[in-house]
Parts: sequence; C-alpha cells; structure tokens
Amino acid sequence: MDSLMTTLQNSPWVILILIAIVTWLLSRQVESFAPMAFYDGMPVTDENEYIQDVANMAAYVSDNVTDVFMFIRAKYFERVKDIPFSSNYQPNSINDKVLDDPMLPLLVTQLKSWITSSRNRIERKYPADRLIDYRKKNDLFFTQDPNSKNLKLTFIKNGITPFAKNVTIIPFNEQVSYGKRITATIPCGGDLLHGIKLYFKLPAFNNIPVGSSYLGWTQSVGYASIDEIELRIGETIIDKHSGLFMETMDYLKTNVNDVIANNVCVGRYDTINVLPQNASEEIELYIPLQFWFNKKLSSSLPLVAMKSQSVKIVVILKNFEDIVTYDGEIAPEPVQIVNSGAVVDFYLLSEPERNLFTHGNESFLIERWQYDFFPITQGLSTSKFQLEFNNSIKELVFFVIETESERNNDFFNIGIRSSPNQGSELLKYIGLRFDGKDRFEKMPESYYRNVTVGGHTYKGNRNIYVISFAEFPESNQPSGTANFSCYDTVELTLDFINNVPSATLWVLGISYNKLDIDADNISLLLL
Repeated sequence: MDSLMTTLQNSPWVILILIAIVTWLLSRQVESFAPMAFYDGMPVTDENEYIQDVANMAAYVSDNVTDVFMFIRAKYFERVKDIPFSSNYQPNSINDKVLDDPMLPLLVTQLKSWITSSRNRIERKYPADRLIDYRKKNDLFFTQDPNSKNLKLTFIKNGITPFAKNVTIIPFNEQVSYGKRITATIPCGGDLLHGIKLYFKLPAFNNIPVGSSYLGWTQSVGYASIDEIELRIGETIIDKHSGLFMETMDYLKTNVNDVIANNVCVGRYDTINVLPQNASEEIELYIPLQFWFNKKLSSSLPLVAMKSQSVKIVVILKNFEDIVTYDGEIAPEPVQIVNSGAVVDFYLLSEPERNLFTHGNESFLIERWQYDFFPITQGLSTSKFQLEFNNSIKELVFFVIETESERNNDFFNIGIRSSPNQGSELLKYIGLRFDGKDRFEKMPESYYRNVTVGGHTYKGNRNIYVISFAEFPESNQPSGTANFSCYDTVELTLDFINNVPSATLWVLGISYNKLDIDADNISLLLL
C-alpha cells in the first residue's frame, strides 16, 4: 500500500489516467440509465406501444421526427438492440399507457436538449436505414391534475383523414335587435364543431339626428355591439367572453398579414376620422368567436360524442345608442339589423374516425376567461388592485380606459383621450404581488407594454399590458401557469401619471380547465 501511494505521489500522470477512466465509466452509466429515469422502472417492450409513442412524441418537434425516433429508441431499448419493426405499421388507435406518465412534459424538454447534444452518438448507434419516418399524426393536450403539480396528458386525434368541411349559417332563435339577448342553437351538422363567426348586416344611416353633423358606427362595431357572449352545453355555462376583451385578444393575436381583412370583418378602422362616413351604406360583419375550440382544428368540440347535449351560443347585444357616434345632444332613432346569423364550420369524419369519439369519455384541455374591472378616481397616484381570479392562470391582460372615452362610446380608446398627449399611456409603473411578495417586480409600464407582449403575434401601438406566466401564451399547449387558488391575495400594483383622469382598469385572466364529455353528461374539473 505504501509503495502504491509513493508511486502515485511520484507519478501524477497515473492520477490523471485514473480520473479519465472513472469519468468515462460514469458517463457510460449516465448514457445507459438517464433516459430510463423519466419512467421510474416502467420500460416499454411492445412494438406497437413503442411506435405509437414515436408518433405522439413527433408532434412536439415536427420536422425532427427522425431524431425523436432515435431518442425514444435509445430511451426504451437501451439493452434491447435488435427489435424488428414493421415499416408499414400504421397505428389505428391511441391507447399508449406511456401517455399517462406525469413526467412526460419534463421529458419533452429533455428530448429537445438531448437530441441536440447527442445527435452524433445516437446516429452511430442506430443507422439511418433502420429509422421510421413518422409525420405528425397526433396533437397532445395537457390537463391539470388538481392533486398534483405535474401535468397529466390527454389528447384527441389530429391530422384526421379523410374529412370534409361543411359551412352553415344558423339563424338566431329570436328576432335580432339591439339591447336583446339572442340565442343560436347549434345543430349536429357535423361530427366536429370548429369555427363560429357572428354575422350581422347593418343598415345605412339615412337620418342624422337634429343638432348633429354626422352619424356613424363606433370603432370596431362588431365587438362593440357585444356586451357578453356565453357558451352553453346543456344547462352548463362553460365560458363567457365580453366584447371588450374579444376585441383586445383579437388585436393581439391577428397576424400582421391578416390585419386588413380582419379589420373589415369587425368594422375596425385605422383612424377615427373614418367613423362619420362609415354608415353611408350597408356593411356586413363577420365577428370571430374566441372560445377554445374556435382556435385550432385539433381542439374542435366533438358533437359526435355529445348525443344528448345541446350547444348554444347566447349573445347579449348592447343598446343601439351605445354603439354609434354623433356630435349632437339628441340621440339617434334606433335602426333594425338587416340580417344576422351564426356562420358555423362543421367537420365530417369517416366512419373509423367517428368511432374514435363514440366510445367512452373524452377529456379536453380548455381555456376559460375571467375578467374584472376597477374604478380609478381622478388624481389617484398609486394603488393596489386585488384580483379575485382562481385556478391556473397562464396570463393577465389589462389596460386603462378614460371614463370620458366610455361616455362617448369610444370603448377601445386605450390611453389619454385629449390633446396634446392623445393616445399616451395613463400608467407609469406596474408590478404584481402574491401574498405580499413581488412576483413581477414593479417596473416602468413600457416593459409590460413592449417586452412581455412579445409572446403574441401582433404587436400594435395600443396601451395594452401583458403579464404572462407562460412561455407561449397563444398556444393551447401549456407552457407555464400560476395557480391563483394557492394564494390569499394577488395584487396588481399600479402607479399612475400625474393628475390621472377618472378611468376604469380592466383585467382579463386566461385560465386552464378540463372538460369531460360523454354521451349523457359534461362536467368541468375546476369551477
């Protein structure tokens, strides 16, 4: 022993060799067992299950399907190298028990970094000629387990083939006029319900009221006409949206290439100078709804699985005098809407695809809106506004509108109304506190107006503020949330400009929920 120690002391290169050997052995251990650690001793040994997992995982990385195949092969079959695979295998059902693993979201993150760091090593192990090229077959959705911090996986089929789109105009059940509550009952005109647009044909104004020089529709009259809209399945109100926040989120999520066409559909104009002339002739509006199933085909509502549940869209319209602009003292006489209805996109499936939805329960990740408003007194310098939202919130969207703007039916004029600072911001600093501790430190309002809004498609010049807990707030796939139900107080802390005018703070919270559907019942996991 003494001679060994003496040799090591006199030969430092021996120590270096020993360190290199130990390091190499440890790296081989990590390579062999790290991929398996995600499943805690639950390896997959079935070819069908393995290939189905490949198809599902491919949805995350799209064009990197080959890399996904190699990664999962290494993860599942580290010790089993020679398993035959059928090159023409096509999964006809989704029953992979691996999809229930609550660690799968973490695995997805690991997958992407592991592919990048280990590409060459995997390719040496698994030659390219043994790979199966699976294109994107499934779209994965997560639901929040209220008893766990992990996300649990559920799904519906995407890339459905064959299928056909069917567009139908559905009349409202009641005579449509402003100030009324109207309902469109959605028939089972297809297997899946996807897009819905409200259609209104508005008349031209021929009679300008006495004392006014003009009469026109207000800005974004399509959304301005909507006080609130409800989605009902059976007797349950699944979600509610206000016209104010529908306009806001439509503005944030519209691709810049679609802005012009979208503005025409909702009656939005680049300048208010157009408003006095916008009612010289009839106009037709197509107002897109923004419930979760309206956003993505794979999120469609499966009417085929809801044999005894009715689907209704309930719209509460504002009064006529609240959606027009004029410069006199006498209110204009109301006019009647020329034509109306709900334009609905149905999708018809083939018999095999239809059968996937008719057996057992279906569970879907959905988004729900929660919103509130707070009065701001003139001259207020700083204040805390307690948000009474609950469940897992992925982002907050908020803004301040002057009381004078609301009185003049200028509902979407977000900012200072009067010159010389017209359009400028009403806030100076913004922060967010959970149980008295900073979650988002108070920073200049420009940060929450210009930086955090970057997760959205269209970055316009409105004073709309975003606090996002998600990396990708526009995606249906969760990428971060804050569970407001876990905190006693959630406070939005705001500092206002000097001599702020009387105004209203509007706050929207977008949360996740789980919708369970079977032939006879529907239920929400979190209320």
